[in-house]
Amino acid sequence: MTRSTKSPQADMKLKEGSPMKWKMSRKEAAIGFLFIMPWILGCSMFFIRPFFMSIYYSLTEYDVLSAPKWVGFQNYKSLIFNDPETISSIVVTFKFALLNVPATLLTALFFSVLLNQKLKGLSLWRTMFYLPAVIPGVASAVLWRLVFSEGGILNRFIGMFGAEPFHWLENTSTVLPSFVIMNCFAAGTGIILYLGALQGIPSILYESAKIDGAGSWVRFIKITIPMISPIILFNLVTSVIANLQAFEQAYVLTSNTNDLPTWGGPNGATFFIFLKLYKSAFVDYQFGYASAISWVLFIIIAIFAALVLRSSRAWVYYENMKGR
Repeated sequence: MTRSTKSPQADMKLKEGSPMKWKMSRKEAAIGFLFIMPWILGCSMFFIRPFFMSIYYSLTEYDVLSAPKWVGFQNYKSLIFNDPETISSIVVTFKFALLNVPATLLTALFFSVLLNQKLKGLSLWRTMFYLPAVIPGVASAVLWRLVFSEGGILNRFIGMFGAEPFHWLENTSTVLPSFVIMNCFAAGTGIILYLGALQGIPSILYESAKIDGAGSWVRFIKITIPMISPIILFNLVTSVIANLQAFEQAYVLTSNTNDLPTWGGPNGATFFIFLKLYKSAFVDYQFGYASAISWVLFIIIAIFAALVLRSSRAWVYYENMKGR
């Protein structure tokens, strides 16, 4: 009686390659495809097609009411060389981003470090700090209008010290800082991300540093910052992208929809590029020109995101990639 030379591994391979197994795999693939079909259709209809159509419209003169008229790169030439309003809106957007990005990043990092301490009622504190981030942008802007108004809470507070009421949103020197204050209070998402990264740092690193005599500040700079640097990078990239598309606050707080010249006030201090895009499309009905603005904005965002990601090689630490 001869013994079979087939190993259990060989039997398993035969079973895996059987027609029954193949039919089951195709069935599972078909079911999986059906489940993701709604997303595929939605992405195709609301992202992929508009993405490529906007390229076409940016090369045309299009007002929705009539057929697109091909003009080539004329919209881009007019935008760059003959439209100072668009150029000034880009400058204003850069000013806001330079103020808001570091302010919100540092605010989120500061409060995440505080919320990482052992405090009583910690869950309640974390909820309170995150809550402003879930309020819709328009609703939040309306609430902040009451805070910054002449008889608002902020002016009442400074009035306790003898100061006169201040017009925060009507002054060119304070309107952008006011927007920055609003965004710092809504930094809950960044706080949660930082907090998760902080809690993932091995405690043995801090214990070893204490034994070596490192103080709190040294431990923060030499251990905490490098270990959470990937999250800092993520928050930085997303913050740059979001701030270069700033719109809601300027539209709600400093733009009178019934008085077009006041848009982006005072004196154009909040006339962001996205507000210019909205005005071109839905007020002037120049959808081809608005598409060109959107692509210029897309290129600007892509360049800055690429520069940030490129610079990350010098300051972001990945433990599983042999350092930086």
